[in-house]
Amino acid sequence: MRKIILFFLISSIAIAQPLTLDECYKLAYNHSPLTKNGLNYKLIKDKKILNADAGYYPDFNISAQAKYQSDVLQLPIKLPTISIPEIPKENYQVVLNINQVVWDGYAISSQREIAEKQFDLDNSNIEIELYKLRERINLAYFGIISLNSRMNLMVVTISDLNEKLKDLDSKIKNGIAMQSNADFLKSERIKLEATIFEISSNINSFRTMLSKLIGKEITAAQEIVLEDYPSVPEYNISNRKEFNAFKSSKDMINSSKNLIDAKYSPKVFAFAQAGYGKPGLNMFDPDFAPFWIVGLKASWNPWSWGNQDREKEIIDVQGELVKIQEENFKQNMEILSINDKNEIEKANNNLIMDDQIILLKRAILKTSEAKFDGGVMSAVDYFNDLTALRQAEMNKEIHKIDLVKYINSYKTTLGVK
Repeated sequence: MRKIILFFLISSIAIAQPLTLDECYKLAYNHSPLTKNGLNYKLIKDKKILNADAGYYPDFNISAQAKYQSDVLQLPIKLPTISIPEIPKENYQVVLNINQVVWDGYAISSQREIAEKQFDLDNSNIEIELYKLRERINLAYFGIISLNSRMNLMVVTISDLNEKLKDLDSKIKNGIAMQSNADFLKSERIKLEATIFEISSNINSFRTMLSKLIGKEITAAQEIVLEDYPSVPEYNISNRKEFNAFKSSKDMINSSKNLIDAKYSPKVFAFAQAGYGKPGLNMFDPDFAPFWIVGLKASWNPWSWGNQDREKEIIDVQGELVKIQEENFKQNMEILSINDKNEIEKANNNLIMDDQIILLKRAILKTSEAKFDGGVMSAVDYFNDLTALRQAEMNKEIHKIDLVKYINSYKTTLGVK
């Protein structure tokens, strides 16, 4: 049992390449499968733009028909010396139609803008999801540091108990100390050893969690370091990626409005037809003949029964939803930042008091050790004073970790890298 505890102590102070919090952030970003979606979203955007640009190219289609009609146009006169040909009742035709956009009311350019803004929004959402990894990394990273500090203090306490047990053994042999005192200290040592095993299991769980997040195995010898107290930045949440998403959403809404206007705007097309049929353009020619037509045509639907206005109203409501979401996000970030700053202030105040408490507990323990060594204090009272000192030291370590943790939490809330 003593050898296993010694192994935990050696593992906790093993010399290895330290792993910092910033390195964990970078490794997690690079390891996350979400980073692959950036290429997928770009591919989607490029395809949408190509589809939109295709609207600038001529539109080709081939049509064919064969028909027979019950009556045809006839001239209401007859001339004795002139034979007026009859229009055939059957009709056969194959036509190549070509249409070219001349003016589309900016419909195509609006489609391109929407594709670009959607791409920006998708990328912003990726950044938002990746940034959320920081919270999970903070949980695992500071969990390891906190549990390591607690375990190290317990190992030191066990070392103190071992020293006292050695001294007690000689005194018991000489009849100047009671066996019950040694038995009590041994029982408390066993409790500490059991707690260390439990803490070690929790540390391994956090290490596994962190390893999965960063895509790199973290061994027991890997040092997880508590960085120096970082500076506390001024309140400014403009760096949060959510604001990029809100901006992209607003831009998409504006582009959607432009597309609605284009939908109901006049449109001009150039067109051409080339065909072969019976009859051709000359209805009185009963034979098959080639033909062609070129020209311009325009289309416009000036009356949409209110559809255009209603579609714009829907877009306006969507814009209002985005605005409300942005205001709600700002409010939530302000609440979180206030909580983080309160925790930072509390940790600072606790650290000031911790130093005073530790000084007093050390003085008390020094007196208790003298009494215990002199046989005028029970092992229970001595252990209580020893535990009180170790608890005070542990509280200081926890408050140091809390200070760094909440400063990083505050920076995460602000979007500061």
